Amino acid sequence: MFCYSRLHGAIILELAGHLPPQLADRDALFDLQIAHTAEALHRPGTQPHPPGRS
Repeated sequence: MFCYSRLHGAIILELAGHLPPQLADRDALFDLQIAHTAEALHRPGTQPHPPGRS
């Protein structure tokens, strides 16, 4: 859910025109967001435990 909200927020900021001038390179910002999302999804030990296990 965190990854979805991160990407959704970045896209909404761009569509609404609320990106600060420092982030004007939209392609680089999107690539960075995708890289951070992929890293977060592939981090070892971040998988939730199956039900009944702790």
